[in-house]
Amino acid sequence: MNYWFTTHWPPREGDSEAGNTTGVWVPEGREQAASDLRQGDYVAVYEAKSGRTEVRKRPNGTTVKVHCQTGCGGMICYGIADSVISADQNSQPELYVDGSKIWWRWYAPVSIRSRSGFVNRAAALRILGYKTTWNLHGFGDAHSGLKKISESQFNSLVEAFHKSRPIQLPTPTDRENRSRNGGEEGPVHLNLKRYVASNPEIALNEPGLRTLDVEYNFPTNDRADIVLADRHNRIIGLEIEPAIRGSDLVGLLQAIKYQHMLECITRRERGDSRGMLVAHKISDGVKKRCEEYGIEYFEISHNVVDSWVAQNDR
Repeated sequence: MNYWFTTHWPPREGDSEAGNTTGVWVPEGREQAASDLRQGDYVAVYEAKSGRTEVRKRPNGTTVKVHCQTGCGGMICYGIADSVISADQNSQPELYVDGSKIWWRWYAPVSIRSRSGFVNRAAALRILGYKTTWNLHGFGDAHSGLKKISESQFNSLVEAFHKSRPIQLPTPTDRENRSRNGGEEGPVHLNLKRYVASNPEIALNEPGLRTLDVEYNFPTNDRADIVLADRHNRIIGLEIEPAIRGSDLVGLLQAIKYQHMLECITRRERGDSRGMLVAHKISDGVKKRCEEYGIEYFEISHNVVDSWVAQNDR
């Protein structure tokens, strides 16, 4: 696995931000800088404060100047490369007001893991071993805007990124005075919840998971069984059900609510959250619906939980 740092200009006025921050772009003639980029590599994305003004031709033959928006001047997200770099068949050379021309032809899509953080230019340059006063003009191999960095440098960038916006879960509401769905919690549900909350890394087979709260009450009178965070500092709302049969969508709907409510109240950027449904058994129909709506699901056998309970309740 490789680790990369790529620089982007800010989005242009009137353009969406999405296309500017979800990939690696390298100019024609400088694609060798990305020859080692592989699917699964981690990529840190830096957005400059400004970029060159583009000259665009209108359908009637006239031209218009399109300025960049004011950028952040720092690392704004990181993610994982979905593929090697390849030629974008729809791209065209861009002409700028200073007379220069760049063809941003070579592209690799990146799936963003977190946008909820920021590392300013000086701090990023310090981690990368450059003078903190550099404006990053001409950054990267062959002035490509892309450079391979060490794993330790990347980890330091991510650590600083997460520290800038730690997850702050608001104090829950009326925890002691609410019963689950108006009734008592059964032992099967309770033991499964305890097992997952005690060590989510093992229970859900995912390194870096940590438990933030159990039975978290929202102001809406909803209550998440467990609130987790992952290694990318994404918030996770988790719904526990003993078993889900047939077309019972209650657990799925709860997980959907928790995901988006937690994203809002912890001030994560949109998409920096997950919803999860956990049960001893989940019907195939509900699994399919989970996949359609982006909710993760996980089945844990009775035997695993019963064994854990026997060892921990002595």
